[in-house]
Amino acid sequence: MKIDRVEIFGVAVPLIGEYKNAYLSKTVQKSAVVRITADGGVSGLGNIDPTPGYSKEQTADHLEVLRSKLAPLLVGMDATNVHAVLAKIEPAVKGFLDSKATIEMACVDLAARIAGMPVHAYLGGAVKERLLFNAWIGILPPDEAAKETLGWKKKGFRSAKIKVGGNTMAEIMLAATSSNVIDGLECVGPLKTADDIVTRKLDLSSGSLPLPGGPGLGVTLDDAKLAKYRLEVKAAA
Repeated sequence: MKIDRVEIFGVAVPLIGEYKNAYLSKTVQKSAVVRITADGGVSGLGNIDPTPGYSKEQTADHLEVLRSKLAPLLVGMDATNVHAVLAKIEPAVKGFLDSKATIEMACVDLAARIAGMPVHAYLGGAVKERLLFNAWIGILPPDEAAKETLGWKKKGFRSAKIKVGGNTMAEIMLAATSSNVIDGLECVGPLKTADDIVTRKLDLSSGSLPLPGGPGLGVTLDDAKLAKYRLEVKAAA
């Protein structure tokens, strides 16, 4: 199958409150989403959530590069040859690793869907049957952070990512009362968003999730939600 269409979406999904990290406070999650469709009608998905302070380029820049530089290169390419796609896009623009990564995600998802299997099977087989996720706690006073931590624990979470900054002694006390690190996947956005842009939002409320059964990543974009939360921005000059 050949790649027939590449769609790039900018979205700003509302959060359930205002959340603060070391660089900013925000009430929406801005993302760039890629949907690559093969000539047989099968689609693969990828997304990135660039954040000031963590990402070299921001959402507006990625949307511009994806639309003008990278997406046009993909049409007509073998939808299942991920290596060829990466070799094509790598020299097209310097940097923008996030943009290149989301295209890779979409291509892997697409190839797995064409093969009729979940992504974990396509990549060689599952290492775990269930995924554990970290709760996420923003920069808060220690007593508020402790209260929120207990709330996550009651829901079933076994670990939490706790943001620190601003009050050195308070943060030392907070760290000293924290347990040793255990395995858990980063899970900021899905725990904090008030809505989603897929037809069936994954339920992470208990802190774990069985591996999706596919095909591919096992999720489908909701076009109505894409339109509802559409983000149109221009890259800085």
